[in-house]
Amino acid sequence: MTKLKTLLIFVYTTIIFLILLYCTSPSVNSGDSGEFITTAITLGIAHSPGYPFYSLLGKFVSVLLPFGNLAYKINVFNVLLTLGLFVFIILWSIKNYKNDLKIWCCILLISVLIFSESFFRNTVQTEVFVLNSLSAVVILFLLYESLEYKKLHLLFLKSFIFGLSLGINHSINFLFTVFFFSFFIY
Repeated sequence: MTKLKTLLIFVYTTIIFLILLYCTSPSVNSGDSGEFITTAITLGIAHSPGYPFYSLLGKFVSVLLPFGNLAYKINVFNVLLTLGLFVFIILWSIKNYKNDLKIWCCILLISVLIFSESFFRNTVQTEVFVLNSLSAVVILFLLYESLEYKKLHLLFLKSFIFGLSLGINHSINFLFTVFFFSFFIY
């Protein structure tokens, strides 16, 4: 990858981040955002299943960010998670595709996902779904890498992240079959 392409991807990612940051809700929004902000700040327990890992990460980010009120800090946390998902998928596509057209198609497709109505709404307000999506993509990436290159330590790392992901959202259980049978394939 040339320096120009790397610079273009960096500029594009920065523009995506600035757009999302501009659109981020400055305070408590609708849905569960008030509850998630409160549980992140107080390290309380949200509605079932409680979302403990999201609360811990939210507390960590709220202490780290030096600007904004508490609700805005947690909302910015969701934007950072979306940016992490965006960058992770870009890096994965660069690793797997040597063709520039395929890489830019991946970048375009993840941009369409980010700015789709439901994903965008979950990005600019406090919700657990972005962190859940990020953890699912990381788990699938680690599974692919561990099976492709026969790296057992990546399989164990995938197991660890899967365990942490159970504290994010219970829908990650749909990956349990993939998680379970990957040990037999290895």
